Amino acid sequence: MTARHLTIAALLGTALFGQIPTPPPATPAAPGPAPLDTTQAFRIEATPLAPFDPASPFASPRDAARHRMAYALAALTTSRDVGQGLQGLLQSAALDPTYQPALFNLGILCQLLEKWDDAQSFLEAAERREAGNWKKAAETELERVRLVAKLVKTEEGKRSRAYGTAIVAAADRGEDGPLQETIDIWAAVMKIDPARWEAPARIGVLISGGRQYAEAVRFFAAAARNASEHRALFERMRDAAQREAAFQTADEAGRAAWDSGKYDVAAGSFRQAWQVFPDRASLGLESAAAYLVKDDFGTAAEILGQIRGSGMAEPARRATAMLEAVKEISPQSREALSKTPAPLTAPENWSAVAGLTPPLVTDEMRLLSRAPARLSIDPEPPRASLDLAIDASGVAAALPAEASAALAPRLAGTSPFSEFAQIAAQASRPPSPPAVSKVELPPVKGKRSTKLNVTSTPDGADVAADEGVPVCKTPCELVLPAGSHVVRLTRLNFEPFEKKVSAVRDASVEAHLDPQRGFLVVEGEVAGLLAVNGALLAQNAPILSLPVGTYRFTRKDAAGEKEQFLTVRADRPLRLVWR
Repeated sequence: MTARHLTIAALLGTALFGQIPTPPPATPAAPGPAPLDTTQAFRIEATPLAPFDPASPFASPRDAARHRMAYALAALTTSRDVGQGLQGLLQSAALDPTYQPALFNLGILCQLLEKWDDAQSFLEAAERREAGNWKKAAETELERVRLVAKLVKTEEGKRSRAYGTAIVAAADRGEDGPLQETIDIWAAVMKIDPARWEAPARIGVLISGGRQYAEAVRFFAAAARNASEHRALFERMRDAAQREAAFQTADEAGRAAWDSGKYDVAAGSFRQAWQVFPDRASLGLESAAAYLVKDDFGTAAEILGQIRGSGMAEPARRATAMLEAVKEISPQSREALSKTPAPLTAPENWSAVAGLTPPLVTDEMRLLSRAPARLSIDPEPPRASLDLAIDASGVAAALPAEASAALAPRLAGTSPFSEFAQIAAQASRPPSPPAVSKVELPPVKGKRSTKLNVTSTPDGADVAADEGVPVCKTPCELVLPAGSHVVRLTRLNFEPFEKKVSAVRDASVEAHLDPQRGFLVVEGEVAGLLAVNGALLAQNAPILSLPVGTYRFTRKDAAGEKEQFLTVRADRPLRLVWR
């Protein structure tokens, strides 16, 4: 198993699925009144969003999509198979291409599979839907996904992404561990992109904190080369570290020489260290003491005179006392006491620049390192059509896992959004006009044949003649024996059409098919509150009559707007229930 697979498995096992329960059962419904008097039903002429599918046990395509997603997420908690989960969510979206939760979750899974363009497209599709928590979640996630999708298109972008996430991880780790361990972490960041300034600058600061100034100079020099905006600052830090390194070298040499009794060498080394940072007067005093041991009163007096005029109270007091002690034996000491030396100027030391490093972590780096959102469940349980029937038993209809899977095409998931978009386009695209088919019925001896052109609105109706089986779909041309015939047209979700025709010569039948209708029982007032496919009802009506098919119902009340999809059926009245 690769590191990437392990990462995906870890994500699936923790953050993503902590909140996903088993799929919720359908909500039991209380039985409604029966029989139903539909004579006063309010007739609504509206075009369904989707046709009625007699093979579906669900109350609407939205409920089928909700059911498929619930089982796909539940399966993921046990199988950890992201590819299989992707296929399940694609089926959910195929059942209802406007279902926001499936689109959102597809955007999350595509991130885990490093399919960033697909993730962006799914999240944008979720964002375009109605306002609410799903839209807000998609907007939040899109900010990061769009950035990653752009970066992964080039090697430079991939490197920038890897560098940014590594910087955030290193910075968030802090410095609680051993210094060398922390330095090694930042060195690994630097290897990702040696042309960036952040990692070498941080290593320089860490090393300087450990007083390894000579080594730090190299990293600050690299930071200065890589950072055009902060170059002057890193050059200051480089120079300060260089001075500290020189001071450190001279100071250590002086102490080693003093301990071995080489006072002349110690005097020169201490003086060299003091000259790097004249404000560190203790080195100057030690240098003067070493010169006095070697009876070099003139050099000692020169150094002490400079310290006396430095403006540093305690070092000046000690320098004056030393000059007073040797003035009787050293004319130079008397001369130094009588002069007013020039004040000492000290260059920047490391302490002056140590805290000036610019922020290492940018907002973009934080965005890149943010983990994907969790996969989310839909709090609304899927409903079976039987549960909403007015004569429902009160026992929720059984909806096994395969109930929704059997209704949707199985998509490979190789190009997830393209596969989804193709299904969605097919669902929204009006069918192309069918070609006219020609069917010849068996001739009758002694009768000539004639033509009968049969058309219907809508087309696609099955055509049968004289109580025979359907032989074609409208529009079609029948060649049949001349004479009287009965033509019957049937089409799913429409009332049958039947007409007797006399086909002596060429004739035609034009049928306008009436949609089958179903009934909805509505509780409470609806005038000005309930909308069907966006159109508000103008009057109260306890029973609605609509053409069979799926509709979007919205209701406004004090708590806001509620929405549900419901498929009206011809075979049983349903209840429009608001939770």
